[in-house]
Amino acid sequence: MATQLKTLNDWLEWQQKLHPANIDFKIERIKSVFNRLG
Repeated sequence: MATQLKTLNDWLEWQQKLHPANIDFKIERIKSVFNRLG
């Protein structure tokens, strides 16, 4: 049975359940990744 996602909040909650680990999107982290990519 397909998951019913009627609102953005429903979708965000569903995404968090799929991958509960926090992702670091701070500017310092983004710069670090960007610099490693060259």
